[in-house]
Amino acid sequence: MGLVLIIAAALFTYPILALFFIRLTKNHKKLRKTWIIVLFILSAIILFCISVKISTVSENFNFFLCTIIYLTISVILFWAYTVKNIILKITAALTMLMVFGIGYLSSTIGLLGLGFIIADLDADRTIQISDDIIFRQYNLGNALSDNRDARVSVYKLYKWLPGIQRNIFSRQYQVWNARRYTPSIKGSQNKLDTYDFQIKYNALKHELLISDHTNTNVLKLP
Repeated sequence: MGLVLIIAAALFTYPILALFFIRLTKNHKKLRKTWIIVLFILSAIILFCISVKISTVSENFNFFLCTIIYLTISVILFWAYTVKNIILKITAALTMLMVFGIGYLSSTIGLLGLGFIIADLDADRTIQISDDIIFRQYNLGNALSDNRDARVSVYKLYKWLPGIQRNIFSRQYQVWNARRYTPSIKGSQNKLDTYDFQIKYNALKHELLISDHTNTNVLKLP
């Protein structure tokens, strides 16, 4: 629910904030340019991190960072609408109509649909397998479906970058009911069962075995 509120709030408020920003900096072009550059750089860094599968350990904060891209787009569109070039102004107006229209529909009457989309990106189970390895399970589908798949992801933590993680493995599994999930910890091995797949962590070999009813993936952890 928290992730949905973050996205919905961004879709609803960022265009308004962008409009106020452009109006308030009307006579401060240098300040406006500086902040647009800062937003553009932040968005570029966020997109780069997404491309190399680097994120923070907080899913809420990750989603908040992603909304900065939408804020940047909003600011650039309103800025483009203020320029004297008629082609750029018309293009910006049409783009705003489409982008902001979808955003406001999604954050109001389409909030339920937005929730279904975001639900697949919100981890249902998070297990700290070791000091530097995190396992997350994402149940796919919605409450109206009994046959749901599950996506499992393994993240590597870095002591020299507190709070930062990198996705080192991700795979989608077919399960009858992903909501049944029973973790147990025994000695140096962790066994996590859910119908058609199980996960075993061998601390001695530093290996993670992820298997379903058809095959097994042996992940040699760094």
